Amino acid sequence: MAVNVFVMEAQTDLRYDNHAPREREGEEVRAMHQDLSPREREVVALVAHGKTNAQIALETGLSEATVKNYLANAMHKAGVDNRTALAVWWTSAGTSTNG
Repeated sequence: MAVNVFVMEAQTDLRYDNHAPREREGEEVRAMHQDLSPREREVVALVAHGKTNAQIALETGLSEATVKNYLANAMHKAGVDNRTALAVWWTSAGTSTNG
């Protein structure tokens, strides 16, 4: 019986320990989001919401070329090389897709 209690306590400790790195990662990603300009954050949020470059351009009043530039800058800052990875990066810290 004492062994079972010890094992259960160890499992509980491991579960809590496993959350700490994820929380730190989320905090780091949220801090990295602040490296983006307000317009980059807006464009990335729209990408995370599934919008195409053309839809983003129409919604924001930007040209598609400007949208692509904002996305390229954001991908560089995020350290990713495609829009799917950028959307995952954006949402990984629980960031709203509303910008």
